[in-house]
Amino acid sequence: MLGSEKTASGIYTPATIRETPLPKKKIATELLSRALNTRARKILGEFQFTPSGAIQIGEYQSGVNGDIRISPNGIVGRDLTGSQSFAIDGETGKAVFRGSLQTGAVVAGNVVVQEGGEIQVQDGDALVVIDSYGLVSSNNFHSLEQINGEPFQTFTTTSFVDVSGSSITFDIPRAIRFLFLLTTVGWVIESVGNTGDGRFALNINGVEDFCTTRFDTGNINADTRTAFYIVTLPAGSHTVKLQGKLGVIHSGSPTCNLRSYSWAFLQLGN
Repeated sequence: MLGSEKTASGIYTPATIRETPLPKKKIATELLSRALNTRARKILGEFQFTPSGAIQIGEYQSGVNGDIRISPNGIVGRDLTGSQSFAIDGETGKAVFRGSLQTGAVVAGNVVVQEGGEIQVQDGDALVVIDSYGLVSSNNFHSLEQINGEPFQTFTTTSFVDVSGSSITFDIPRAIRFLFLLTTVGWVIESVGNTGDGRFALNINGVEDFCTTRFDTGNINADTRTAFYIVTLPAGSHTVKLQGKLGVIHSGSPTCNLRSYSWAFLQLGN
């Protein structure tokens, strides 16, 4: 019941009620309509998480449900047996997955895994491709260098002498197995009382008599000899050159002659 007021003449009148406006309708548009759709259960805008705390998705129940836990230290997933199914370390960035990873292509540094199982490893201009057919390398299994010459050089001693124009120096970043190939065309000049044989070989880093071809007594006409040699060279700089000499002097002063040569080497990997 409303109160009343008494006037000077003793008459009571109703108390005056001040005008009070009704509150305006407010809708949390920033939270509901623009950032969160509760009916569709979708997040429409950006949310920021505080620096501390953690999130658990699901509730682990043995034999029923697994769960996922997210914290500043990383992400861990468990299966319904309680075993860890995957983990990502927030400090080191290491990731462990118990199952298989499947994707169209994976790029990890210099390694690319293509769909279909092809693996590519690239370092600058060097490329290695591994697939179900084997391995292809832009550095290995191809000729790095081939040296050819026609020196018409004569050898008269039993000590190795360098073949002119046959030396090459190269660098390798790690230990690599090489295949060396050598072809020589030569002959031994003999006369009455002057017999012997000749030899041509590669000198690798100052060590003589690798990949040797031999011209025996009786090879008075130009003939072709071939040889190959496999060796592992360590990382660093290497010098290879062709040398020639008289192998054995049977009598007198025979001479060994080199008309032409060709040698090459292939990287076989290691």
